[in-house]
Amino acid sequence: MPSESWHLLANFGAEEGRPANLDEPVYHRLARLWSLLFHSPVHWITPVPTSDISEIFDDTSDPLARLTTSPAGIAWLSTNSSHRSINELGLSDVGPPPAIVRHCHDKAFVLRDPLPQDPIATCSRVFHPADRADVASLMRNLEETIGTWPSWAQEDWTLKPRFGSSGRGRVAGSRLDVDTSILRGSLPRLMEQGGFVLQPFCRERTDLSVQLDIPNNPDRPVRVIGSLRPIVTTSGSYQGHQGVARDGTTSSHHPFDPILREQATTLAQRARELGFFGPCGIDAFVYEHDGMAQMHLCEFNARWTVGHVTHGIVRRLADKLDFISEGFEFRLDESLADSDRRSIPLTSRNKDTAATLTPWSG
Repeated sequence: MPSESWHLLANFGAEEGRPANLDEPVYHRLARLWSLLFHSPVHWITPVPTSDISEIFDDTSDPLARLTTSPAGIAWLSTNSSHRSINELGLSDVGPPPAIVRHCHDKAFVLRDPLPQDPIATCSRVFHPADRADVASLMRNLEETIGTWPSWAQEDWTLKPRFGSSGRGRVAGSRLDVDTSILRGSLPRLMEQGGFVLQPFCRERTDLSVQLDIPNNPDRPVRVIGSLRPIVTTSGSYQGHQGVARDGTTSSHHPFDPILREQATTLAQRARELGFFGPCGIDAFVYEHDGMAQMHLCEFNARWTVGHVTHGIVRRLADKLDFISEGFEFRLDESLADSDRRSIPLTSRNKDTAATLTPWSG
């Protein structure tokens, strides 16, 4: 049966209540690359500037590209707003229920059953919007909580908004020095994003991520698509991914990768039991504590991720690029000129031979 059309809603950043401007090159590029994970034809619910990027690849070159047998709509992040937009067009919304998405996308979700061997998780505490009612009491709670931590945990700590992306909106501190003026100024924004998580901040760390897909069919198992090493700034803002693609599998090539995949599958199964399905990603990092390497699960991204896009691009180019088996980088480079919108920001990790494909011509 021939496939019908996909209608995509590229509501990047919707968890922060401020969807991205798709006219900006970085978000325009992400939207167009995301569309390559679907069999054509693809239409946009949110206007996306035209581009020839889809002509770079053979539409049938990705065996995991999604098919639909009826006109269907899907959002990057399933929300009440995206659900209404899709339904108003008379389309079938194939995304997970927004209420379930919000529950799992909450950064508190991964802390509901913390691993005892993860000291950062055991120190973490979740604060709710209701805790804002008495600022003086909230300040005391913060100081008292930090005061109960061991000295290593007090060195650096952070307040992370429970709904946010790319490390944005964090408030940092150290020791028992809670800057009242900064915190008071940040509280309205933090509470608008569902409250915050207080936890120790680890500067020396290796970031990891794993991307999965949970079928909307209980008889089909959770599928690990692959793993990557996120490239992030010191504050945690996303810049890109690194990985290695061999034998049809993309991985972070890190010693903790098998453990991450196992724990991520367990967490994804918990989300599935609550009613979640579809693409999802789990962010983590490896750090040293008492001379031993430990892993901390940061968050469950109950949506498509840039990692899914990275895997899709690598799958399509695996038989054309030799360097990806030795290591590659994928970056959403904001500095690329408007005329370079067809470029695929995939390079070798060997900086002596790095060459951005501008554009990839097959």
